[in-house]
Amino acid sequence: MLLTLLLSAVIALTYKLIFQEEQFSKKFFQAIMLISTIAAIVMMVVGDHLMVGFGVLAAFSMISFRTLFHNSHNIIFILAALSVGIATGEFSYVIAISCTIIFCYIAVLLYYTPVEGD
Repeated sequence: MLLTLLLSAVIALTYKLIFQEEQFSKKFFQAIMLISTIAAIVMMVVGDHLMVGFGVLAAFSMISFRTLFHNSHNIIFILAALSVGIATGEFSYVIAISCTIIFCYIAVLLYYTPVEGD
C-alpha cells in the first residue's frame, strides 16, 4: 500500500509540474493519489474471484460515466494512477514502478516538446 501511495504521488507531482491552466485543482491532485490506493484495495479484495470482479467493474463504470472531465490530461493521469493501483494490488511491483517512471518521463518530455499550434 505504501508503494501505491509513493508511485501515485510521483504521477500527481508530474501532473502538477505540467499543468497549464490558470487554476490548479487541489481536489484533483488528491484524487490522483487516492484512486490508486482504492484500486489496489479493490484488486486485493477481488483476487481471483471472477464474479466479484465483474461486480466491481460494473460499479466503476457507473462512477466513470457520472464524472465530467474538462481536460483530456485529467483522464490520462487518472487512468495512470488507476493502473498503478491495479498493478500494486496484484503485487506486480516491478511493472508498477517501471510504468510509473516511463509514464512520467513521457509526460514531462511531451510537455517540453514544442508543437506547432500551441
